[in-house]
Amino acid sequence: MRRTIRKDALSLRPMTAATRAMRAVTLSVGDLSAARRLYEEQLGMRVVAEATVSPADDALRALWDLPPATGGRLVWLEQPGATSGAIRLVEFEPRSPIVVTDGARAYDHGLIKNLDFFTDDVDGAYARMTAAGFPFPAPPVRYPVPWGRGVFAYEAHSAGFEGVKLSVARLIGAPRKAFGEAGHETPFTEVAVAAQVVKDFHAAERFYCDVFDCVPAADTVVENEALIAALRLPPGTRLRMSFIGPASAVGGKIGLIAYEGEGVADARSLASRAQPPHRGAVMMTFECADARSRHARALACGAAEVAAPSMLDLAPFGSVLASSFRSPDGLLIELIQAGGVPEDIEIDVLDAALLPDGAHRGIVVPGLGRIVLANVNGHPVALEDRCPHLRGPLSLGAFDGCRITCPWHGWMIDAPTGAVSGGHGLRVRSFPARVDNGRILVRHPRP
Repeated sequence: MRRTIRKDALSLRPMTAATRAMRAVTLSVGDLSAARRLYEEQLGMRVVAEATVSPADDALRALWDLPPATGGRLVWLEQPGATSGAIRLVEFEPRSPIVVTDGARAYDHGLIKNLDFFTDDVDGAYARMTAAGFPFPAPPVRYPVPWGRGVFAYEAHSAGFEGVKLSVARLIGAPRKAFGEAGHETPFTEVAVAAQVVKDFHAAERFYCDVFDCVPAADTVVENEALIAALRLPPGTRLRMSFIGPASAVGGKIGLIAYEGEGVADARSLASRAQPPHRGAVMMTFECADARSRHARALACGAAEVAAPSMLDLAPFGSVLASSFRSPDGLLIELIQAGGVPEDIEIDVLDAALLPDGAHRGIVVPGLGRIVLANVNGHPVALEDRCPHLRGPLSLGAFDGCRITCPWHGWMIDAPTGAVSGGHGLRVRSFPARVDNGRILVRHPRP
């Protein structure tokens, strides 16, 4: 529903369009009972929702890119006290015997191959999981992390379960909270990192920065022979990796991993095999405040749309606005906007004749504050009238028909998207705008 209101009749509080950390990883499994035992008994997670996936649910099938007549059972698990990094187990029917990583070479990429669980007791977790029948090809290994003096990673990598490798890890020299928010009533934090193997490390980093406003940690280049052997990689392989997540996130980060070494150039993508009901990690879910704008941003950054934003029931959230797309590396990503969708309000702000093609101007809108309107090839765009650097007034800067240059320090802003040129995800808040009956209307959700 959309309402149009004159600008002088409206008072709004700005809505923070923050993105949470990666909310969940969806795993397609062949044995739901065995998978539950692993994540509940060994990794300390708790079931918070169970549901049935109906073969007749066309909306959910479209969202998850499922083949026709696919149904199944769903279990949602979370670490107690955590706000991110959940695990969603789905046993699809009809079942597929194919595990995504079957036949994969060490360098193949395009999906999540590893889930990292952080703990205070790596040695104890390694011993318990090995005794329970979840093998690890090598004991825990330690290697330095370039984030400060005396910071080390200590981790053990499993041989894999249902196509997904698990690691139990600890950061030595960094506080526990650096990798999770869960309380100490269980030995683990939430799934702190979902590690995606990518072909182009820096391109993948840019995608997550631009779409989800992520901030990357410093690259870690690992040449540790023990770790390379534990991961069953060819001798001499180098790993380039980084943890990346929204600025406010603690756990629930994405781990980006790229291999450097012989065989990398001809590595193939496993993305085409990652579609349910194939088994393995098939989806990441992000919860955000504005799924529509985040979805549009992803498409502008090279993602391929799977399902446009629409309302549907999604356990355990209830009624949500949801959409999905595939990242440039082929990983299915789901967006959810929980808690209902606010009513859209369109604010009548200006006579369109006062903003000819190639022009821009500042205007004060009650409730929104000062915005800058620009006409880009006959289409109005609306941005907050302040540079994200030091809040310089963009309306006083030069406009070349596409980019606005901040008059204070020369930062260049792409008017259609609000993105800062070269800003690694920095952007100016934007508002949808259109012309109706000769008037420029700016849309904003009611808080």
